[in-house]
Amino acid sequence: MKHTDFLKLLLLVIFGITGAFGFPPWGLTPLTLIAVAGLGLIIASASPFRAAFHTWVMFSAQNFVALNWISEAFLVVYPEMGLSAFAPVFCLSAGLGTIPSLLVYAWGRLWPKNRTTLTASMLGLSLFLSCAEWLTGHVLTGFPWAITALAASEIKLSQSAATFGAYGLGLLLLAPSLTFAGAFWDFLKNKRLPFGDVTLVGLTVILMSGSWILHSHPAPQLDANKIWPVIRLVQANTPQREKWKPENRGVIFARHLALSEAPASDRLAAIIWPETATPFRVTEEAKLLAQIAEVAKAHQGYVLLGTPTRASNTSGLRGYNNSLIAVNSGGDISLRYNKAHLVPGGEYVPFQNYLPLEKLVENRGSFIPGPGLQTSRLSNLPPFSPLICYEIIFPGEVVLKKDRPDWIINITNDAWYGNSAGPYQHLAISRLRAIEEGLPLVRVANTGISAAFDGKGRELGRIPLETTGFIDVALPPPEKPTLYSKFGDRIYLMLLIGLAIPSLGSGMFRRS
Repeated sequence: MKHTDFLKLLLLVIFGITGAFGFPPWGLTPLTLIAVAGLGLIIASASPFRAAFHTWVMFSAQNFVALNWISEAFLVVYPEMGLSAFAPVFCLSAGLGTIPSLLVYAWGRLWPKNRTTLTASMLGLSLFLSCAEWLTGHVLTGFPWAITALAASEIKLSQSAATFGAYGLGLLLLAPSLTFAGAFWDFLKNKRLPFGDVTLVGLTVILMSGSWILHSHPAPQLDANKIWPVIRLVQANTPQREKWKPENRGVIFARHLALSEAPASDRLAAIIWPETATPFRVTEEAKLLAQIAEVAKAHQGYVLLGTPTRASNTSGLRGYNNSLIAVNSGGDISLRYNKAHLVPGGEYVPFQNYLPLEKLVENRGSFIPGPGLQTSRLSNLPPFSPLICYEIIFPGEVVLKKDRPDWIINITNDAWYGNSAGPYQHLAISRLRAIEEGLPLVRVANTGISAAFDGKGRELGRIPLETTGFIDVALPPPEKPTLYSKFGDRIYLMLLIGLAIPSLGSGMFRRS
């Protein structure tokens, strides 16, 4: 290997590592954008194969740092793994890095780099990298986690998601970064700015419009003449290593009850417990359901909680659902939602007939997926979309379009990931879904971070990570349906086409 090739690879690894620090909890957005701009300049004149390999190196490194929290889940179940718990993270990161590398190879083969300025070439690269993010969210079961939009931690930057969605927001971050890098390089060579800077300015204006959006849509104020449902978020802070021990079940259940029974200044329309709040099938425990019913009766509302439930799939084989249920004051189960988008390797094993592997989540048998999204209705509550954990990460797949709810409930159990970056990233992803749909979102986690947001992503309250407690939040009304909630990724596709046409077809981008 040549000395210069080694230095390039080392620089790409550094770019990947530092680029991950643009994601929560660090939120150093410029580092992610600098990393991708640096990648663009390194691969600008490389062969398609070498450009693809360099891209794989950088994104594999970035994914490994951004997703290293996954190792915590393996250590919960197999503490003896030690450093080898990072091996699955490395394999996942390398696999995710394959998608952008393939798209960059296509960019190297198809894009007319020899007939355009570097500015236009970098704009083209941003389009291919953006398409790679969309594919990451859809190939196999999809995993759109460490995508560029996650680096938009600043709420003003993320407002464009209401129009273009997370993939469009990522493109609005990628395109100016790469285009600016190309324009700067062209300026150093030609001593003049290419016309591509018009594109750069336009994209930056769109991205920065979040300040105006928030200013023109102030946070809703409580109206004394209007009834605002008050929701209690309960966070019992149960360590994952202790959760499934039979001797701890009574303690865990009593802790949730105690937090729920605490006095409230207003009538509680709903009390929400996290995913698998009861580490047993509470639907089969009549006495415990009666205790939950007493809490619901005392507050004149419902208790919504996560619990495993028995299920039968269409083949008649016994299995389990990861469920959210609502218990009313009479002890009846008023609704049940079964998680539809299960976590591969966590709640089921893909190709389990061929792979000698066990899922991480404790329970006999496999989890059975539910039928899909639903809009749930309970008296004295606005209609809502229930989602469990991982289901919140998929843009455009969190509410029914034909039966639009007024808010979103997301219960989760991030205790698997301890005090790592995972819960912070999961929270930021949840907030993006609120912005995309223009809907308030209530997120209740086992050990944190529990929080509520309005339809612009503004935080209404929070229980920090690894903290026991509760908060009562007045649920604001939904925003008007966003463009993204109406048209989904079709607007993102229009943005892709809108940027591709001028960069390919205009003579203003031709090399002189």
